[in-house]
Amino acid sequence: MSSTPASYDQLIHQFVTDHLLPEQVDQFFLFLEQEDFRAHYGEHIDTELLKTAFHGWANSQQGDELYQRILRQGGIGNQSISLTRKPFYNKAWFRYAAAVLVLVTAGMLYLMNRSQPASVPSNEIAEQKELPAKPILPAGNKAVLTLSNGQQVSLENNAAGTINDGSLAIQQVDGQLIYGKNSVAADVTNTITTPNGGQYQLLLSDGTKVWLNAGSSITYPAAFTGSTRTVSIKGEVYFEVSTDKNRPFIVNTVKDQITVLGTAFNVNSYSDEPATKTTLVEGSVKVNEQLLKPGQASVDGKIIAANVQQDIAWKAGYFDFTGLPFDQALRQLARWYDLQIVYQNEAPRDLLKGKMERNMTLTDAIAGLNGMLANVKVRLENRTILVKSILR
Repeated sequence: MSSTPASYDQLIHQFVTDHLLPEQVDQFFLFLEQEDFRAHYGEHIDTELLKTAFHGWANSQQGDELYQRILRQGGIGNQSISLTRKPFYNKAWFRYAAAVLVLVTAGMLYLMNRSQPASVPSNEIAEQKELPAKPILPAGNKAVLTLSNGQQVSLENNAAGTINDGSLAIQQVDGQLIYGKNSVAADVTNTITTPNGGQYQLLLSDGTKVWLNAGSSITYPAAFTGSTRTVSIKGEVYFEVSTDKNRPFIVNTVKDQITVLGTAFNVNSYSDEPATKTTLVEGSVKVNEQLLKPGQASVDGKIIAANVQQDIAWKAGYFDFTGLPFDQALRQLARWYDLQIVYQNEAPRDLLKGKMERNMTLTDAIAGLNGMLANVKVRLENRTILVKSILR
C-alpha cells in the first residue's frame, strides 16, 4: 500500500472498526513512524495528554505491556505479535501509536469529520465503535438529613431553602445546613449522612463549623441546652469548634471521646481503617484521658507527631498519598468516587509518594495512581477498581 493520506485513512478506519487484518498489524504501526503521517495528522495529537496518560512506562517490559494494551483497546487483542525485533518503546513513532489510541477512545478521531474512503463499504461505516461511557466524576455536595421523626430529606448539590423539623426551621444554602443561634428545639436530634461519593458542611446552633468527608455521619441536637455540647460521628469529620468555656464540646466515636473548649481538629474513624485518628490543628483537645498539642495526633491511644496538612488534605480539595500504604490510598479513592475494590492477586505493600486534586475524573485519577507505582496495574470495570500486582 502506498504511503498517502488516503491509505492512512483506510488503515486507521480498519483499526477503528475492528477490520484490520493480521498481516496489516505491523504495517499499521510502522506507517505511524513516517514523516508524512506526522505532518498530515500531527495537529490532532495531544502530546501533553499522552505524557499524563502513559506516565511511568519506562522499561522494555512495561513498554511491551503498553503495546499490547494499545492493541487490545484498539480491538486487535488476539493477534500474536513479535515484540522483540525492535526497541519500539523508546522510539518517537510509538508515541504516535498511543496518540491514535487516545484520539479513538476520546471520540476525536479526525476520520469522523472526513469523507469515508471509497474502498470501505457503507455497512462497515455504521459499525464504528461507540463513544466511551460517560466519565465518572468526583464527589459532590450530597447527603441525607434524618429528622427527629425519622423522615429522611435528600440534600442535593445546589438546593436552597428551608427544611422544617416540627417548629424548627433549618436553612440549606450552597451545600451547607445552617442551624440558627436562636434555635430552642431542645428535644430535636438530627443526623446528616454523606454517602460514598458525597460531602457536606454543617453550621451548628452554637456556631461550630463541621465538614463531612465521603461515607460519614454526625448526630447532634438542634440546640445545645445542657452543660455540654455533645455530638456523635462516624467516618471522617473536621471541626472548627466555637469557644464556650462553660460548655465543653464533646465528640463521641465508636472508640474515643474527644473533649474540647474551642479548637480545630480532624477525626478519621472509618470502620474499614485499622485505627481511629484524631489530629489537632490548633487549640487543645483531650482524647479520652490524653491531652494533645497542635501538630499531634492520637492513634488508638498513642500520641504521635502528625503530618497535619496531609491529614486535612481532603478538606483542602486534594489527596496527599505521600508515605501512605497503597491500600489506604485506594480506600480514599473508593470512598470519594463511590467504588468497590478487588485485588486480583497479592495486595501491594508499597508506600506511595504524590498528590492529586480531588476534582479530577476517575480516569485521570487512575492514570495518576498507575504512574506512582510501576509494579501495580489499576484499571476500572464498571464501578469496581481491579488491582493487579506485577510479580517480579
